[in-house]
Amino acid sequence: MDAVPLPRGRTVIRYAATAALTAAALVLVLPRAAGVSWTVVGDTLRGVGLASFVPLTVVWFGGLLVYSGVLSGSLPGLSRRRALTLNLTGSAVANALPGGGAFAIALNWAMLRGWGFTMPAFVGWTVLTNVMDVGLKLALPIGAVALLLLSDIAPGAALLTAAAGCCAFWLVAALVGSILLKRRSTRSDRLPMTGRPPMISRLVPRAQRERLAAAVSGSQGRAVEVFVHRWPRLVLGTLGYAAAHIALLAMTLHVLGGSLGLPQVIAGYAVERLITLVPLTPGGAGFAEAGLAACLIALGGVPAPTTAAVVVFRALTFGLEIPVGGLLLAAWATHRRFTRRTNGSPVCASPS
Repeated sequence: MDAVPLPRGRTVIRYAATAALTAAALVLVLPRAAGVSWTVVGDTLRGVGLASFVPLTVVWFGGLLVYSGVLSGSLPGLSRRRALTLNLTGSAVANALPGGGAFAIALNWAMLRGWGFTMPAFVGWTVLTNVMDVGLKLALPIGAVALLLLSDIAPGAALLTAAAGCCAFWLVAALVGSILLKRRSTRSDRLPMTGRPPMISRLVPRAQRERLAAAVSGSQGRAVEVFVHRWPRLVLGTLGYAAAHIALLAMTLHVLGGSLGLPQVIAGYAVERLITLVPLTPGGAGFAEAGLAACLIALGGVPAPTTAAVVVFRALTFGLEIPVGGLLLAAWATHRRFTRRTNGSPVCASPS
């Protein structure tokens, strides 16, 4: 049975509310956090020639190529070209729509299924890549604070609080993980459980329950196996992607006339990445810019060029992915429709 879509009115209201919140964050929150008006930011941007942005675009695309290696490495058999397509199309959907992350996952599955991958492989790939992404975002503030302290730079209360929260998360995660592993090893030594199954198991038909259990079990095993055998490539690729973003932010600050030291740039990037985890707006739009600008200015950045650099940085790493990914999505949909029409219509009675 197909899922029942949201009523049209509710969907429009949801999109409008998200768009209004994003616009308000950009128009109102960002200037207030940075202490500079949009007029001044616009004057700063107009003072820089378009040719200066070409190297920035090259670095942005280079970062995507690096991360495509992580995506392809997390799913054996996936080429870098297809991994890049998955990344850009998924980002376009996630960045443009409220709750776009769920739509991006569904789109990734549709693409991978068309390329011959199974559900367990897809689930394992999704879990592995998302765990690594979130893990990096929750580790960056800790490293940023350590780097600032080593450089004799005061991190500030907000960044210290964020780092402390991330430390608490990792401690809790380690504790919970150790407990779960201990329980799992203890249960494996026991005899199989007998008696009535749990309530949720009784509500799901046995055949579907067995297929779901097999898919989940298979995906877990695949994810662990892939990480164990390819962790150097995956970890280095994830760190390389972050390094490309940090280099892009430093270059953008330099182009706009607001250069800062590497510790400050890393701290700002850590704050921006952390804010993107909060799903107030797609990709944290509006709030991520405000947090990044406020952090960089608090660490010594000049308000006008720093804010202009933040706008350009986010336009590349967030905004540019929408039209580029949208074009790739349109090309994929067109090719899929053509393939179905060519191969399926004369032979098959159904379009499945």
